[in-house]
Amino acid sequence: TPEAPITAPAQVIDTSELASVGAAATTTAPVVPTPNLTAVGGTLLKSTVNILCLAKRSSGFQSISGSGVVIDPRGLILTAAHIGQYFLLADAEPSNISCTIRTGGPATTAYKAGPVYVSPTWIADNAGNLSEVAPKGTGENDFAVLAITESATKAPLPSSFTYVPLSSNTPTTGEKLAISGYAAQYLAGSEIANDLYPTLVFDAITNRYTFNTSTIDVISVGGTAAAQEGSSGGGMAHSSGG
Repeated sequence: TPEAPITAPAQVIDTSELASVGAAATTTAPVVPTPNLTAVGGTLLKSTVNILCLAKRSSGFQSISGSGVVIDPRGLILTAAHIGQYFLLADAEPSNISCTIRTGGPATTAYKAGPVYVSPTWIADNAGNLSEVAPKGTGENDFAVLAITESATKAPLPSSFTYVPLSSNTPTTGEKLAISGYAAQYLAGSEIANDLYPTLVFDAITNRYTFNTSTIDVISVGGTAAAQEGSSGGGMAHSSGG
């Protein structure tokens, strides 16, 4: 899912209710979550952050709104490389690009973060996409890790962050998942700034794909409210909590 350009058309979507989202978001039979998956979905929602990077028009870059998931109690955030690369740009050109981590609904500025790892393979293969309004790709190597470094408000950093650990389970077709992100495809720039809410849906894995020969690198789920621009870097969690 590509990032959400700040110039997207306007429509507010607030689907943060846990139990009813799956039915509202799909055109097929809704996935009914188990009590355990509902609880995991609540934790996933609290662990999901909005990543907002604003670029000056004169910089030649696009401002973006994306998503990420806290995967460690110390504040490590897993996101997409096409989101994380903006933190590299912000380090190199702080006068042209600024990035913040936002939380809650509506999303508000909470933290500052720095890049820990942005896939160099993805950067090498996609360097020319930075100036495009709606770049596309296969998703191969599209991952990055950020670290929360300081509070962006007067509130101190928490001693521990709510998080969803990385899973070591092999995903299976038909497995039910909680899916989260800050979907923003139908929001104008002012709404992304002031009225952006997290999205949580429940769906099942419909297929699995590989970039190699035997590894499972990509999974697909049915179309949901989470499958929008702005959800890039969002999370999926199974009933075991990872």
